[in-house]
Amino acid sequence: MKKARLLLSGILLTAMAGSAYGQFSAGATIGVQVPLGDFGSSYHAGPGLNLTGRYAPTDNIRVGLNIGFNRYSDEWSGDWPVWMIPVTGLFEYHFGSKAVRPYVGGDIGIYRVQDDSYSETHVGFAPVAGVSFRASDIVSFLANLKYHYVAADYAFSWVGINVGASFEF
Repeated sequence: MKKARLLLSGILLTAMAGSAYGQFSAGATIGVQVPLGDFGSSYHAGPGLNLTGRYAPTDNIRVGLNIGFNRYSDEWSGDWPVWMIPVTGLFEYHFGSKAVRPYVGGDIGIYRVQDDSYSETHVGFAPVAGVSFRASDIVSFLANLKYHYVAADYAFSWVGINVGASFEF
């Protein structure tokens, strides 16, 4: 059994090392998160931070995981009572092969909705469109628009306007 695992690990490492693809990256975005619909009538826009890990099986495809932290202020008090914490899987398709590359994709996963009086977890999704700017072999900057929709009794939706950086290794 150990020999089989060692052989499989060796094959995977060789395949990834011998390819121009198979790169891992980690990054973060920050931005303004603008609530929409009923959610927008009760809460104001707030800050958001998203941490991302990606794997590129090809030059154009990225798959990975996200964790976000978004905060919204209350319409009445101005306090920051609501947190949205998405933990999602992601898929992105990057067009072209130049330094400036548009991309589209989507996230799907769980969204934690939390305030002072309750905490719930729901399923949600987030289509995204953006552009990445390759600054060097390991650093890219990006900007995107991401529409989040959380399926709950009280539907939560918002648009994130985000900028950030990604580091390949």
